[in-house]
Amino acid sequence: MKNSLDSKIIYRVFSIIQEKGEKKDDGWHYHGLIADSDQDGYNISIHDPYVKLSLGFHHSYHLDYKSGLEAEDFTNKLLDIYRSKPE
Repeated sequence: MKNSLDSKIIYRVFSIIQEKGEKKDDGWHYHGLIADSDQDGYNISIHDPYVKLSLGFHHSYHLDYKSGLEAEDFTNKLLDIYRSKPE
């Protein structure tokens, strides 16, 4: 699971969510995902109700989930956004 993503994909998905998503108090909302970052932008997170992805300054990420199926669905959402065509 961990090897199916890399930091370039995660940063690009984060950027797409910021560009296309709706800004709310808890972050940018887009296609069932919420993206936010710390004040300086070095640490970002993307999550849905079941999975949280955290990416740190040194390009290492961590997925927090209870079910492998939920993590797989989450990863597929990220990859779908990454592969989406610009509007």
